[in-house]
Amino acid sequence: MAGDDRIFLPCHRGLHILAHMIANRHLENGIHMKSNNVAQTNVKRKPGRPRAIPESLIPKVIHFYSEGLGYRAIVRELRGKKVCVDWSTVRRVIKDHDRQVDEEYNLDQL
Repeated sequence: MAGDDRIFLPCHRGLHILAHMIANRHLENGIHMKSNNVAQTNVKRKPGRPRAIPESLIPKVIHFYSEGLGYRAIVRELRGKKVCVDWSTVRRVIKDHDRQVDEEYNLDQL
């Protein structure tokens, strides 16, 4: 069967060879493989899950809250900007901001 591109893997060793072949193909494409065969690209990111509210919109959220809008009204404003978040996320962002302000001015010692 010349020209047949199918690979027959009769045993576990065959799977290991196939994984090695795939890893080499990824290396040729500029994607690096970790030792446990997880693809890694050269993009530098912070570890963990990305923020639901982009850093650029957090001052706007704080501004809306200081104007008297509630959590759910802020969520509606964000959805107008194509950012889909829950009200509890908005509450967490505001509470974290309040904690940072308290620490900055040492208001927690009063």
